[in-house]
Amino acid sequence: MPVLWLYSKQIAPQSPIVTVEERCLKGCMGALVCSETKPRQWGFAYHKNQSPGRKAFTLGHEFGHYILHRGVMPLMCN
Repeated sequence: MPVLWLYSKQIAPQSPIVTVEERCLKGCMGALVCSETKPRQWGFAYHKNQSPGRKAFTLGHEFGHYILHRGVMPLMCN
């Protein structure tokens, strides 16, 4: 989490990643979520019981969504 938080704080100081949580996510391995409040706060959830390699891939994948799509995601979060 510290690396994700630090990098997101550098590239988007008004809307960094504030949480990464393990959850029971039926039907998916990970998710990028945003708050309803402004400025947006972001978080990742990843499915529990993933291998370390799969967890790293999932978090990297969700981080890619954050980097590429955070400008349009709030439209979808409402």
